[in-house]
Amino acid sequence: MSDEKDITLDPEWIEEQVHRLSGWEYLNRHVRHELDKSMLPQELCDKIGVHKGYIHEMTKSIRRKLNAK
Repeated sequence: MSDEKDITLDPEWIEEQVHRLSGWEYLNRHVRHELDKSMLPQELCDKIGVHKGYIHEMTKSIRRKLNAK
């Protein structure tokens, strides 16, 4: 398979999968009634396969978007 056709190298596809996996982790915790247990950002990052600063960057991005409105 050539790099041009490899969807796993597409940044948009990767972002979609990260959002899907993070949603899955939150749904899992809700269904298992584990929302009261804290989850470290590093633990979530490890589960969804992103670097350890991802949650901090995502939080900053959300804050900027909310403050813009």
